[in-house]
Amino acid sequence: MPLSFVRLAITYKADIAGEYFKRLKWRGYRSRKFVFDFYNRQEYIQQIMKRMDKMRVFVQERSGQIMEERHIIEEEKRLEEIDKYARNHHHLLGTKNVPGVPLVNNFLPSILKDNSGIQECLAKIGKNPRKIRIKPKEIVPHSPKEAEKKCQGPFLVLLTNLAQISVESGVEKAFTTYAKSDD
Repeated sequence: MPLSFVRLAITYKADIAGEYFKRLKWRGYRSRKFVFDFYNRQEYIQQIMKRMDKMRVFVQERSGQIMEERHIIEEEKRLEEIDKYARNHHHLLGTKNVPGVPLVNNFLPSILKDNSGIQECLAKIGKNPRKIRIKPKEIVPHSPKEAEKKCQGPFLVLLTNLAQISVESGVEKAFTTYAKSDD
């Protein structure tokens, strides 16, 4: 084979390859320009990022609300369990802790004689080991000296007028006769 023919074949192949490369390059330019537009893609990516930021903020707010609701529900359950426990174990509380339980100063002797369980309990515990005040405070009645005191100031005139009216109308006599008839 002559050398010129080989060179001709190589140049021919190179020319054909060059044409194909030009077409490919042109097609790449067209696709980059119109199909895969770089700037449109960048704008689209920016829009997606903004949308994702909004979505992220929304999800964080919603998760915060859900966590608050769960916390409230858990707190209600916890308080309900405490209330249930207190209702089931109310007999373990002292009378000071339970509103509405009357103060008992002394057991009736007949109940103590009949019930050996109370006697055993009192023997074990003793009488009031923690020195809890069981008796209510004594209410001191008004002394007779206070009732004998005379009114002073502006009430003195009112009292004397009432006394005169009652004497004149016979209210005291009527009251005393009514009280005697009841006896």
